[in-house]
Amino acid sequence: MAHPDHTVIAMGGDGSFHFNCGELETYARLGVNVKMIVCNNNVFGWIKGETAHVYRSDFFATDFGAVDYAGVARAFGVKAYKLDDPAKIGETLKEAIEYSGPVLIELRVPDESELVPPVPRWIPNAVENNIPYCY
Repeated sequence: MAHPDHTVIAMGGDGSFHFNCGELETYARLGVNVKMIVCNNNVFGWIKGETAHVYRSDFFATDFGAVDYAGVARAFGVKAYKLDDPAKIGETLKEAIEYSGPVLIELRVPDESELVPPVPRWIPNAVENNIPYCY
């Protein structure tokens, strides 16, 4: 907001997005050039990952139902895309950057039970349970 002529690219998870999605109204009203990529796996991923891979206990309220984040963005007046194919992220991001104003890209990603992100303390449990990991 300090440099409205700059383009900002923000990337985060859907769980984190739940905490600040109201800011979409501000982005739309002010027309700021914020391009948001929301990685959607229907889960509070960090909490679930810590629970599974460190504490190895049962999950409590970490998974949530399908939310149409692109639809939420559109409801606030923000241009939005919904991607199920990661191969299309390049062309979609290019289009988003060329657009003057806020854009949200919702990208479907696997959750931590399918692919463990590069969190060193989660790797031993992933290896032990034959869960693929990015490291």
